[in-house]
Amino acid sequence: MRAAGVADAEILLDGKLSEAVWKSAQVSAGFIERTPNPGATPPVETRVRVVYDRHALYVAVESELPQGERPRALELRRDSSRVWSDDAVTLKIDVALDRRTTRVFAVNSAGNQVDAISLRNGRQFRKEFDAVWSSASHISDTTWTIEYRLPYSALGLTARQGDRIVGFNVTRDHNKRNATYDWSHLPPEFGPTAASHYGDLVGLKNIGITGHPVRLYPFTLIRRPGSDSWSGDEVDVRAGFDLKTRLGADLWGELTVLTDFAEVDLDDETVNLSRFPLYLPEKRPFFLSGLDVFDFGARSQSQIFFSRRIGLDEDGETVPIWAGVKTYGRVGRFSVGLLSVLTDESAVQARLNDSVGRVLYTSAHGDTLGLILVGRNSLGDSDDSRVHHGAIGLDGSLSFLEKRLTLSGFSSFTLDSVDDTAPGNSTRVRLAYRGAVWQPELTVLRTDPDFAPKMGFVRRTDAFSVSAYSGWLHRWAHGPISSLRIGPYHSERLSANGQRSLGRYSSVGPRLGFRDGTSFEVSASYSADVVEEAFTLPTDQEIQPGTYEGVNLGVEAGTPWKKNPQLYVGYEWSNAFFGGEKHSIYASASSYLGAHMRLTMGSTTSWFTLPGESEEQTFTMNAGATLTPSPTLFWETNLQGNTVSKSGRVLSRIRWRYLPGSDLFLVYQEDAELAGEYEATDRRLVLKVTYWWDAVL
Repeated sequence: MRAAGVADAEILLDGKLSEAVWKSAQVSAGFIERTPNPGATPPVETRVRVVYDRHALYVAVESELPQGERPRALELRRDSSRVWSDDAVTLKIDVALDRRTTRVFAVNSAGNQVDAISLRNGRQFRKEFDAVWSSASHISDTTWTIEYRLPYSALGLTARQGDRIVGFNVTRDHNKRNATYDWSHLPPEFGPTAASHYGDLVGLKNIGITGHPVRLYPFTLIRRPGSDSWSGDEVDVRAGFDLKTRLGADLWGELTVLTDFAEVDLDDETVNLSRFPLYLPEKRPFFLSGLDVFDFGARSQSQIFFSRRIGLDEDGETVPIWAGVKTYGRVGRFSVGLLSVLTDESAVQARLNDSVGRVLYTSAHGDTLGLILVGRNSLGDSDDSRVHHGAIGLDGSLSFLEKRLTLSGFSSFTLDSVDDTAPGNSTRVRLAYRGAVWQPELTVLRTDPDFAPKMGFVRRTDAFSVSAYSGWLHRWAHGPISSLRIGPYHSERLSANGQRSLGRYSSVGPRLGFRDGTSFEVSASYSADVVEEAFTLPTDQEIQPGTYEGVNLGVEAGTPWKKNPQLYVGYEWSNAFFGGEKHSIYASASSYLGAHMRLTMGSTTSWFTLPGESEEQTFTMNAGATLTPSPTLFWETNLQGNTVSKSGRVLSRIRWRYLPGSDLFLVYQEDAELAGEYEATDRRLVLKVTYWWDAVL
């Protein structure tokens, strides 16, 4: 598609396309249906136009409406993924044209916005990415239209003389049909943000951010801490800031001082009934920018760098972050990154400096080769002043058969100089094929007993696993059932030296997808788990060494995600639970009470009996209510409960975006013991005001 260059565009964002620049711009249509019928021609037309000036890219998308239809617009909270359950239009832009990385800008018919970043050709998606941009929506009897204004700073588009091409796609979510349409067809097996299948936006010339843009994000925070009462006059007043600037053509620098994350969402309440750690994703804004550079390893399995470990001590307690500096971007075909953070001391560790360096080469075909270095310095006593932990890793990927066949892998090493332990290694190789019908994968992962990434995440050490998956998918063009997926899976697990069996796992089960979005799945599996060391469950039962094997049966069903209310329920039975029997029920519900209020509820209930023990029950609950008067203001209250720890939490938060990029947060949190009488153990009230200031030097 060709964008039209114009003089400084005087476009009023109202969704009406009344300006002359829109009349003369190229109109591109021909959208292709992705779901429920891949490759089909949609029953309604969607049209897109693009123009640009010295400061921004302007995109207009017109979506025709069937007679009598009004687009659904229930989600008003900014940055909520539920925008895609409404009628929505999403722009997907591969600025670097690396066919791997996407900046996402979505708007529903109420004008509510979501921005996000997608990595690894759609394999990772993070909506914590935040940018300042504008949009407007207008609905008539036959069409609803969205106008976007995307400043080059929001796109990360640095100045370049001459012609420029960026990867480009537009997706329309059509709620009434539970359908999606793409301007450049995205085969469903590649996912909704597969940059390798985007089209090209051409005609861009002499555009981008000039000079050295500076973005200052200061904040002031007033915190009233408390234990079981508000007695005393203690009030904590702090200030800090984040600073971002361009250091080179496509190289950025960020600085954070006296960092605070009072506005970050809670993690879901869970009970871990395994002996392995839980993986909780990063949500803090400073660590989310530059993700395409710092991403390394097997997420939730083996990573020598996992940013969530920064700011936590060895006991998992939060420690203050004094300051952090980060550089990331591209130099030619090389992506580079450097991160260094200073954290305060805690009861169990000294002050620390955590640092990461990363370089990744991407070929014109999209193949990659990368290196990462990780180091942790103790800043305490002189005996600890040297680097006491280091890690290094290599990774890469090769694609064949029009990017349907991918060979990828990594190898990483850790070394503790203070403990004088031997280097530990973790290596993975994966071969995956993305076919329209057949989608097999073969993965080999080996992790040494001495692999100990202090700044990373590892689920299991001293383990060697070979896993094979053979997904098969059939689609129907007509009738109530749209798809049937059957995915046999088998994993064989050994010790790292291959001399001891650690068990195996095999599963199979059909999943039915219905044309209206309803889903139904049945699963059956066999597992054998070898426990080599005794451990204790959160419910205080001690599990002895031994081999525990048996069968797991499950069933789950969900109503259409694009309908209101939305319900999901699942049940699982197992006689492989450490020699006993376990039942689990998972349930969630979400309901809009009009466009301004949404209620959510999720719970997990398990009950199990171990040999010689009485029955135990666990229950976790996550519930919430969100009141959204407008896309710039919401009030959200979350309730959490856990019967194992006999604790609960209330988080009530008001967010007001009083200026583009600038927010006011008022957060109240209360933790309580639920054993016997209700007893508050911690109360805190936080007022945080941020201001987004841009300048070009």
